Amino acid sequence: MIEFVKTKNKKSFVFDGGTIENSNNVLRGTFIILFANKIIRINKRGEENISYEYTNDLFRKMNMCKTNNISERRNASDLEERLFNMILNGDRLDDEIRKNLRQNYLEVLHVDNSKNNINLIV
Repeated sequence: MIEFVKTKNKKSFVFDGGTIENSNNVLRGTFIILFANKIIRINKRGEENISYEYTNDLFRKMNMCKTNNISERRNASDLEERLFNMILNGDRLDDEIRKNLRQNYLEVLHVDNSKNNINLIV
């Protein structure tokens, strides 16, 4: 069964419930982390370039989160399960999935490359 977990520090995971082990109050198994990053880069000419990064890695046999940090746990929605299976199968994310990730998990990151050094502004 594919499940969803949200932690108290606002991180969200979709995982294969059949692989999850609870060891010392830490959930460990196969999971993905839900996110969408909008990256706004300022180039050396002062121009903005915008790009997006989305959930794309499947973690196997790794620590996911502590059980006492969980604020919500439920069965995955159809969309979350589809996302998990797309990543599991190495498929490219479709527009509906990317749109959902942007609506629900967007974080905007500013990167200033206008000088010789790189400054990350969150």
